[in-house]
Amino acid sequence: MKISYSLLLAFGLSTSLFAQKENPVDALISEGVNLHDAGDYEGAIEKYSDALEIDEDNSSALYERAFSYTAIGKCDQAISDYLAILEQQSLLDPDFSSQVYQGYANCLDDLGKPNEAISIYREAIENYPENFLLHYNLGITLLRINQLEEAGNDVQFEHKPWPCQFKLLLSSIAREQKRQHDTFANL
Repeated sequence: MKISYSLLLAFGLSTSLFAQKENPVDALISEGVNLHDAGDYEGAIEKYSDALEIDEDNSSALYERAFSYTAIGKCDQAISDYLAILEQQSLLDPDFSSQVYQGYANCLDDLGKPNEAISIYREAIENYPENFLLHYNLGITLLRINQLEEAGNDVQFEHKPWPCQFKLLLSSIAREQKRQHDTFANL
């Protein structure tokens, strides 16, 4: 009887230890995040790529790799990862999906493709109207290409969880509009 309890206890402990072992993909992603946070973006990209060799459709590994690619200015590679995630649209929760759209549009803007970025921001805002960062980043892109009135209109929406950032952006837009008005008035 003692032997059977000992075997049962040993079996129970061994299965609980195996059950607690971290998924190798999650472990690689976690290592990559730590490397990214330490500024080792290339090392992080390697870890995410290793994770993707195991699970090629892992949206977390794709997103994190895209984020690291963006950090080192490799926006073309980041966009490839963002697009791969968006192809899995039905698998995404709304918060994650809006972050993917935001990263994608930011990369397009960084690549000097503001009109494409604006299109992506607008598509994302249509799907996720409450995400203030989509509105904010759209306003930044519009400000950069001197579409001031449109930038002001896009930034002024009802749901403003971070009013300080929006007020700062709106004041930048207003300041630029005044500067342009003053320039034309002096001609």
